[in-house]
Amino acid sequence: MRNRKLAAVILPIFISVILIVVGLILYDNSQKFEKRGVKTDAVIVRMEKERDSDGDYQHIVYVRYTVDGREYTTRLGTYTSSMYVGKTVPIFYMPNNPSDIMYGKLTKFPVIAFFGMGGVIFIIGVIALFLTFPAAGRLGRLKASGRCVEATVVDFSYSRNTRIMEKYPATLVCMDSENNEYKVKFLIRDPFGYGIGGRVKVYVDNANPKKYAVDLESWISSFAGGEENAIARD
Repeated sequence: MRNRKLAAVILPIFISVILIVVGLILYDNSQKFEKRGVKTDAVIVRMEKERDSDGDYQHIVYVRYTVDGREYTTRLGTYTSSMYVGKTVPIFYMPNNPSDIMYGKLTKFPVIAFFGMGGVIFIIGVIALFLTFPAAGRLGRLKASGRCVEATVVDFSYSRNTRIMEKYPATLVCMDSENNEYKVKFLIRDPFGYGIGGRVKVYVDNANPKKYAVDLESWISSFAGGEENAIARD
C-alpha cells in the first residue's frame, strides 16, 4: 500500500517536471528566433491531416518562401483555424539554416500554459507528499515508543470545493477520556458516510503529550473500502 501511495504522489511531481522542461524548451526556442531570426513572408502550399495516438486529427502545414534567391518548402510547426492553402503568413528563419523556421506571430501562450500547468501540478504533488509521509513516519515512531490511547471522534469536516489528487482535504478532531483533544488533517477520496462518534487510536509521546499521531486507519478501516481511502498528516 505504501508503494502505491508513493507512486501516486511522485507521479504528479514527475509530470510537472516534464511540463516545466517543455515550457523551458519552448521559451528558449522562441527567444532564439526573436533575437536571431529573420522575418519574412511565406505562402502555405500544402496542408495535411493525420491522426495522433489518441485518434484525434492534427494539421500539418507546409510553407514556401525564398531566402537569398533560393526557394524553400518547409513544414511549419504551427496551425491555426484561419490557415488555408495559398494564404501568406509571416515566419522567422535562422540565417545560418533557412530551413529552421518558426511561425512569425510569436506568442508566449504555449510557454505560459506549460509553466502554469507544470507549476500547479508540482504544488499539488508537493502538498500531497507532505500530507502523506511525514505523518506516516511519526505514526511509526510513536507506535514503537509512545503510548496508545482510545479517542472518540467529535468532529469531522472536509472541503467540498477543493480536491487534491482526486481527494478532499479533511480534518478530524477526537478526544480521549481525559478530554485531551487531538486533531489530524488528511486527504480522503470519498468523505461521504463518515461522521462523529467513531473510535480512533492515538499514539502519544511519553515525554511530550503535545506530540502525537492519529492512527487514521484504525478509524477509516472500520468503514467499507476504507483501506485505500485516506492519506493522513498530523
